[in-house]
Amino acid sequence: MTWDIYCAKLSFSLKIQSVFFRNMKRKLRYIKLYFKFKDKIYSYFWYRTGGKAEIAEDLTQEVFLKAWKEFSNYSQDKPFQAWIYKIAHNHLVDYYRASRPEVDIEKAKKHCGEKDVYPELWLMLDQLPEKEKNILVLKYLHGFNYREIGEMIAQSEGSVRVSAYRALKKLKIKNYEK
Repeated sequence: MTWDIYCAKLSFSLKIQSVFFRNMKRKLRYIKLYFKFKDKIYSYFWYRTGGKAEIAEDLTQEVFLKAWKEFSNYSQDKPFQAWIYKIAHNHLVDYYRASRPEVDIEKAKKHCGEKDVYPELWLMLDQLPEKEKNILVLKYLHGFNYREIGEMIAQSEGSVRVSAYRALKKLKIKNYEK
């Protein structure tokens, strides 16, 4: 075997190893992010499907499978949290198109261990348009800021702020009417 052939084989071997390790690093990074966000995404789905654990589990699994398939296209200049919630939100919209679930307040109360005021709050939230309800849930239940919510639902930060303000105003008006 000549020196050139040996160098070519060695170079090819190093390229294969490089691709292998790059893929391993990608997989390990994804696994780390999966364990960091799986419970948050599950919680998001659990609430949005009316406390139906099996559906929330299925939706969570489907979202992370979609995310894995598109992980190579994920741009690291944006937070992973916003990216995965955007996938989750879009997947939830698809789920709603298939069938619209109803929230069982008693299950929600039991799951979250909330006091008597929360079922009333959730009933009030159910009276809001879907967009406004989603913004309030992301802001106050999941703790996202307006910029992150805007990235998830493809709207500007200002638009999200205005929608949240209007939703809160509607909730106050409904609360005062009682």
